[in-house]
Amino acid sequence: MELYIGGFAQGKLEYVKRRYNENQKTEKLFVKVIDCADPHYKKMLLETECDVLILNHLHLWVRDLLDEGMEEEKIQTTILSWIKSNPDAIVICDELGNGIVPIKKQERIWREQTGRLMIELAKQAERVERILCGLGQRLK
Repeated sequence: MELYIGGFAQGKLEYVKRRYNENQKTEKLFVKVIDCADPHYKKMLLETECDVLILNHLHLWVRDLLDEGMEEEKIQTTILSWIKSNPDAIVICDELGNGIVPIKKQERIWREQTGRLMIELAKQAERVERILCGLGQRLK
């Protein structure tokens, strides 16, 4: 698993696609993007047959599960289980921990839950990069 993090609109998905398009010069790869901003993403989570699987906007999946009333521990278990089933997945997530702490409790919980999940994913990932202005900085 690879993890790519960065702020909103910093070019994370484009960076990852560019990285894998360079690899396609020698072989043709089927790249599938599951975008958690898509209303049908949960169905797509079950259809993972491809050469390169990219899960974009992971933080929105966390928010959806919180909004459904799922307990925080169960959220982490659910997502980590999906990652375990898709060990070669590329995960992209916005950084939520910078800036002003939200006033609303639910927003703080979402931010904290996403942060805890990112810590665990970073431990498990083979590669971790932070993307800023479309440029990658390798952390691991």
